[in-house]
Amino acid sequence: MVISEGKSVYLDDSGHPVDKPFLVLGGFVSTESRWIEFERAWREILDYRKIPFPFHATDFFADHKNDPKLEHIVSDLVRTISNYVEAAFSVGLDMEAYKEANRAKRLEEF
Repeated sequence: MVISEGKSVYLDDSGHPVDKPFLVLGGFVSTESRWIEFERAWREILDYRKIPFPFHATDFFADHKNDPKLEHIVSDLVRTISNYVEAAFSVGLDMEAYKEANRAKRLEEF
């Protein structure tokens, strides 16, 4: 997704509007060239730490919850993200409030 000339965003969501009380969306903004550099650095960290690609945080934390190196691994991952992104953001949506607003204002597309 391009948000302005030369910038792009990575998005990830958590939750589902059908069966969860909240939907959360998070993302990072950077330039295309920085994303390319990030991808290389990210894969190097995953390879070095023997973490499968693509990285899925839910699976990773379930598999490594008792790993004595967990703090160091997370530090490597966070440092890599911080080195290559320009901005981070997250939003949460209360699904009951959304459903109520949708009933009144017809926000949802059909």
